[in-house]
Parts: sequence; C-alpha cells; structure tokens
Amino acid sequence: MITLNFFYFLATALVINLTPGPAMLFIMNESIINGRRSAIKAALGIELGVLFYVAATAFGLSFFFQTFPIIYTCLEIVGILYLMILALKSWPRKKVAHTSHTYHIRTQPKYVFLKAMLITLLNPKIGLFFFSLLPQFVPQHATHVWPYLFGYGMLFNLSGLCVNISMAILAQHYFSRFSHSSPYLSYIPPLLFLVIALFAGYQVLDK
Repeated sequence: MITLNFFYFLATALVINLTPGPAMLFIMNESIINGRRSAIKAALGIELGVLFYVAATAFGLSFFFQTFPIIYTCLEIVGILYLMILALKSWPRKKVAHTSHTYHIRTQPKYVFLKAMLITLLNPKIGLFFFSLLPQFVPQHATHVWPYLFGYGMLFNLSGLCVNISMAILAQHYFSRFSHSSPYLSYIPPLLFLVIALFAGYQVLDK
C-alpha cells in the first residue's frame, strides 16, 4: 500500500537529485567532451556507487563511519584529491590545427564508468546522508527496518538515474548551442570541480 511517506520521499529524492554536485558535474563534463554515450556510462557508474551506500545503510555499514571517524576523514581527503585531479584532466586543451580542420584534443572515454563510481564511493557524506535520511520514512510499526531502508534507497537511486541520464542527454545539446557564442563555457566544469574540492577541504580542516 502506497502511503504519504512514499510521495514525501519521492519529492525529497527528486529535489536532492536535481541539486548540482560533483556527480552531476562529471556527467555534464563527459557529455560535453566525450558525448552522450560516455555520459550515460558515467550516470550508471554514479548510481552503482550510490547503490553501495544504499546497501551499506540498509545493513548498518554506515554506522562504521560514525564509530571510526578517522576512516571517514581519510575517504574525504582522497575524494578531495580525486576532484582536483578531475579538474585538471577536464581543463580545456588547446586547439590543434589539422589540415583545414580545427579540433580539440580529447581524451578517450576509457574507464568512465569506474571514474564515475569512484566519485560516489569517495564521498562518504552520501553514506551518512542515507543513514540520517532514510530512517525518517520508516513506519513506526515496522517489524523489520532494513527492507524499508533498502526500498527507499533503491527509489532514490532510480530517481537519480532518471535525472542523471536526462542530464547526460541534454548537456551536450545545450552546450553545443551556446559554446559557439561563448568559448569560455568549457572552463566552467573544471572550475566547479576545483571550487567543490576547495570547499570540501575547508570543511575537513574546519572540523
């Protein structure tokens, strides 16, 4: 039976998944540089990483981060470094002339799925986010909690997949329309990666 909790959670999941972050930024960057197919691979990798934290929350693994905060901090630091590497790698390359054509040097979209999954796995905030959010929607009379946690987590994952695949499809289309008028648009993704990394680093140091 579908209750109001279901619709509340669905609305919450959509709002959160529509909020820009490193994962969405990576998908947009892949769509712009390597095309929609690569961006869809990135979206699938992101959601597989989210699925790990969904399962971790349902079966109590997120409590591990609270028990051993040093591991949480180490993962945060590795994640920050990874975002900085992504910022450097996604920085627009110089145009190279080739006969009568001009084109951008592009990196091959190898390991996109793995890179996307790492963005999620190296962000332990997702685990604690699920650990704090999902229990709010579990009915008080529930005998077993984990099916609700896992079910709501999968719903969150599904909504995220829909949002991210839509972003993968739309990003290249809109970028190609506006990039001719403003060549500096290519610098937005790497700069945002860098800003997110610096902000996350500040939060770690401010603890």
